[in-house]
Amino acid sequence: MSKWRRYGSEAAVIVIGILSALFLDAAWEYRSDLATEAEYLQALAVEFEDSRRELAADQEARQRILRRTASLLGALDAGGDLSVVQDSAAPWIAALVDYRFFTPAQSVLEDLTASGNLQLVRSDRLRRGILSYVQERDRLQVVEDRELVFVANEVETFLADHLILSEILPLASLDEEPPATRVDLDAIRPALETPRFQNLAYLRWQRAEISYRFASGVADRLERLTQLMGEQLDN
Repeated sequence: MSKWRRYGSEAAVIVIGILSALFLDAAWEYRSDLATEAEYLQALAVEFEDSRRELAADQEARQRILRRTASLLGALDAGGDLSVVQDSAAPWIAALVDYRFFTPAQSVLEDLTASGNLQLVRSDRLRRGILSYVQERDRLQVVEDRELVFVANEVETFLADHLILSEILPLASLDEEPPATRVDLDAIRPALETPRFQNLAYLRWQRAEISYRFASGVADRLERLTQLMGEQLDN
């Protein structure tokens, strides 16, 4: 009997040792996952803040495009008397050929979603928020690409066929205010008063407005993600 009791004690010690090892391993893995999650969230916070700044600059540029294109359409709808707004010609043309691309550097986000490590994020709301942001960001980029194709294939082609753009738009960065330029409106009036130009200007405004709305949705998701990550890091 004592023999079996000794064997039982030895077996119990072995089982306890195995369970202790498993517990310690699980505890270490849990702490490691928490540390990895924190590293991801801290790096994402930096990426998302950079993305918010880039998107804010894009939206400011889009507002400028929308204002100037709306001003052009208003002048054309007023009967085509463009002589009273001669100094507006250069900003108008600049707005028609300007466009923005939201191209954030998000290597940490791409690694998190591609590697399967998104499951390390404990918050269900934060995981869903990240996936929702990625979806909306990708949709915005599709909309922006369509806007670019329209500008390049339709607007720029028309303007290049009918105007001497170098006389209207002196060389300057797209991020800079176009220099004050007095344009001979009599020279460009025939092109600006055609139904095709007016339709292109309207469609240009419409596509910029669609991009603006999609980008506003992305901005809202970035704002929400920033809040959720702050809450998660505080826990």
